[in-house]
Amino acid sequence: MYPGIGRGFDFRPVHVRTFADDLATKDANQRTAAFVRKHLQE
Repeated sequence: MYPGIGRGFDFRPVHVRTFADDLATKDANQRTAAFVRKHLQE
């Protein structure tokens, strides 16, 4: 497992999360969507 793997599922309260956490969550979601899209086309 690499650092930050759980950031796509960050259920901490908004007042605890940082802007960087939110960016990491968005990045993880976009990477997951691209991976799924790519492999569903095969």
